[in-house]
Amino acid sequence: MNSNRFSDIFVSITLLLCSVLPFRPQIIGAEEHNLETFYESYDNQKNTPSMGADKLVKAEVCYPTYGCFSNERYFDFESRPLNEVPASPKVINLTYELFTSKNPKDSIVIKYDDPDLQTTVSKINFDPNRPSKFLIHGWRTKPLHLFWVWFLKDISLRIEPDSNIFVVNWMKFSAENEYPLCVVTTELIGKMVSHLIKELKIPPQKIHIYGHSLGAHISGVAGAQFDNPKIARITGLDPAGPFFDHDFRSIRLDYSQADYVDTVNTNSGFLGLGRNIGHVNFFPNGGSDQNGCEVNRWPKNLPDKLKYSRSVICDHSRAFLLVLEGWKNTTIDCEPVAYACDNYEKYQRGLCSDCGEKNENCELLGIDKLPARQISPPDEEISYYIKTSDKSPFCLNHYTVEVMAKNPKRIRGILTIELPDLKENVTIDLGKMRGKEDKVYSILFVHQKPLMQVKQALVSFTGTDEFWIEKINFKSMSSSSAEKREKFSSSLCPKNSENAVTKQSPFIKCS
Repeated sequence: MNSNRFSDIFVSITLLLCSVLPFRPQIIGAEEHNLETFYESYDNQKNTPSMGADKLVKAEVCYPTYGCFSNERYFDFESRPLNEVPASPKVINLTYELFTSKNPKDSIVIKYDDPDLQTTVSKINFDPNRPSKFLIHGWRTKPLHLFWVWFLKDISLRIEPDSNIFVVNWMKFSAENEYPLCVVTTELIGKMVSHLIKELKIPPQKIHIYGHSLGAHISGVAGAQFDNPKIARITGLDPAGPFFDHDFRSIRLDYSQADYVDTVNTNSGFLGLGRNIGHVNFFPNGGSDQNGCEVNRWPKNLPDKLKYSRSVICDHSRAFLLVLEGWKNTTIDCEPVAYACDNYEKYQRGLCSDCGEKNENCELLGIDKLPARQISPPDEEISYYIKTSDKSPFCLNHYTVEVMAKNPKRIRGILTIELPDLKENVTIDLGKMRGKEDKVYSILFVHQKPLMQVKQALVSFTGTDEFWIEKINFKSMSSSSAEKREKFSSSLCPKNSENAVTKQSPFIKCS
């Protein structure tokens, strides 16, 4: 069997297993029911600064090469009540595992204090002018939970063989220390990463950094050390939320830290931050609760807190699973196209389904390429929404269903559109769903079947008044190509135009 084909199958199986089986990195506090108790859990731990500190105990440390760090500069009672200062570089013991097409399996390990860095990288004839990716994990990550890094490394080298892949490893420190200390240490780790980039003379325009959770904020600090030029791109995978909901932009991920910053938010308000901190911000399924991660999915004999813990971790981990799948393009007939919208409720109502003349309102989730258009300025940060499945393949085909009514007044009732070709139904509560005009009712409809044009439907209506439909539009949304979206869109008209919709009224393609 072709080795690339075998790798595709292996990655697909792993994505499926990770979306179905319990996946629970060891994160302290994750089993608590909300962020308040998450904070309170630390108050009861010895040798841990109080989360409710009412005063600052000033402290400062200085480390050669990386500068001085004071807890006073970034202390805030509401958003960042931390009295810690970063641990020392020696305690962190940061390493980098460098992979290229010449050593795709066995990395060259670079220590943060390597006395002869150029000799170390010369073992693989390192070329700094090639595209470079840095992959940074989050807190309490163990080797088993680092699979996304290795898969992304393999996929990157296959798609772009002429590239350098750096896996940033602070695993031991993150596993042995509590969250508050790791939070304040992200600033130092980010500066350590930027120092390596400068030492290796890698042009910032050649760099794309991926960071998950706390790793996203490490990415941001690293990017903040470059200004002219900036780093090309940073991708934040559900950037960590606790103690980062503040305006200290130099120590958290921010749009200013790269030419293009995109975020994938899957556990907003819990372990994830869920703010518009990038140029483009993806919010799959609304950004908080992911399909397939529900509490009732876990075994009934588990304690409620443990079920909640697994649910939250599943949400938090979904960000990198979606990016992995987007990179692999595992679903040939489905592209993960996300749409710009004011909010998720409006998106679900089918009111944000226009990509624009130049696709300026659409972005592909998880695809490693810069937008073809001019990215938005900071004052126009945009949220992009998409719905996903509960397991791999996560990509769903999306339609906006628009019902064009003939009735002169607002109608209330339940409209059911049966689609024989897809073997699925679309249900619209006309009292709740309304489009841009009084006579247009719209809703978002998703399915897993291969992309196809809707050609027929059976429509039923239950309500107090008669309901007359002029036309039903099915606007295809799941392609980055305007021509393909048009090809798979269609309009259905009533077969018996003189009749009001009652029970299973047939609709066919409009002539």
